[in-house]
Amino acid sequence: MPSIIEIDSSSSSSSLPSLYQNPNYIDLTATAYPITGPQTPSSSNSSSSSSSCLQYRLPGAPGGGRVSLPEIPAEIEVLFPSCESAEPKTNPAGAFTFDEFCSLWKNAENRMGESTEHMEHRKEVRHANNNLPGLPNQLRAQYGRITFSAMKKLFELTRLSPEEIFLDIGHGIGNAPLQAGLTIGCESRGIEVVSERCDISKRFQDAVFEQSEQFPSRNIGSVELRNGDLTDSHQLPFMTDVDVVLYNNANDIGTSRSAIKGKYSLDDYAGGIFALLKPGARMITLTPMYHLGRSLVEENAFRTK
Repeated sequence: MPSIIEIDSSSSSSSLPSLYQNPNYIDLTATAYPITGPQTPSSSNSSSSSSSCLQYRLPGAPGGGRVSLPEIPAEIEVLFPSCESAEPKTNPAGAFTFDEFCSLWKNAENRMGESTEHMEHRKEVRHANNNLPGLPNQLRAQYGRITFSAMKKLFELTRLSPEEIFLDIGHGIGNAPLQAGLTIGCESRGIEVVSERCDISKRFQDAVFEQSEQFPSRNIGSVELRNGDLTDSHQLPFMTDVDVVLYNNANDIGTSRSAIKGKYSLDDYAGGIFALLKPGARMITLTPMYHLGRSLVEENAFRTK
């Protein structure tokens, strides 16, 4: 069966069911809090403490829009090692290292003449945060970006390999699919409902891949970024023939904050996608998918009471 990994940024719990002992349903929880101060992609690999190991950027929110999962318990540290990065070195798989990818992204920003943070505050990126007219199944599409260092650890947690396929549902400006394709070397996909965000993602894709062509010996994966709706049944083959799925439903954007009365929520549709994944596939969410029921750990604990 596929596995679901929930990173619940709203919970105060710090329990960690083991990913490999409980292959059906995973729940990682920790407290969220705001991080102040700027952080550019080029410096995101140099965090000084474990409190910034998992960061989620929400432009316009308090504290610069960045929340982290602090006070990570020791058992999570096994899966989320320190954010401190080693000196750049060749990736054994032949793809780009984390540090090299950050440099490629920074160079792409320079070529585009604008920082990532500045682009994120543009009206064309943020307008859908409060209103997204014309869609049959959602009212808004909250923008948020998981930082490069956090994505690196999610790749490690899910053990994403070059032979697998990565999907980002709601890929925004394309950073996660591009990072997967260039640092893991796997085929990578993204689907984004807001056309303006998808346009920016393709600009980044062009700029990053143009640089990568200077290193023909690197084994990188193909990246396909689509402007599409996760509720569109025509997109199902694209979204289900994958191995690792990132579904950023932070702050209840997949349920109460985007749902249309009388219709299925985005979390409902994402749950349907999860049910169609191949055995061994993994889905990462940032808010619990309660309609999927109890995890194996929770179910076993309930039955032994």
